Amino acid sequence: MDNDQLLSDWILLSKTLIKQVINIRFFFINSVGYPLKNN
Repeated sequence: MDNDQLLSDWILLSKTLIKQVINIRFFFINSVGYPLKNN
């Protein structure tokens, strides 16, 4: 496998993982944060 191809695959994978982590964090804040504010 080419090194450049491997590097771009890793960059794409890490970007996807970062997006998923951010989405999970926002979902967690929305599902947990709002009930805490309302009480």
